[in-house]
Amino acid sequence: MTFFPDPKEKRLESEEYLDFIRTLPCVIIGCRREATPHHLRTVGAGASDYEAIPICVFHHRECQGRNRSFEETRGINLWREATWFLVRFIREKGWK
Repeated sequence: MTFFPDPKEKRLESEEYLDFIRTLPCVIIGCRREATPHHLRTVGAGASDYEAIPICVFHHRECQGRNRSFEETRGINLWREATWFLVRFIREKGWK
């Protein structure tokens, strides 16, 4: 099984979801800086917009390209957080 997307497959994009992520504070507890979406995989590798988390510029620089070490240092699971943001988005939209 491979986790890399099929090159023929169009990546999932959602400006609505990215706008939702922009309304949230940085994923790091206690940080109240304005956040922007950070894709957990690179867009070039086929990352879905639904794999984005809110993170401020300061923490984004610390995390960029080093998700695992960032997670260990900060005691956070970025994929779990991304899942919770997606669940919250779905609930707020009232989707079933």
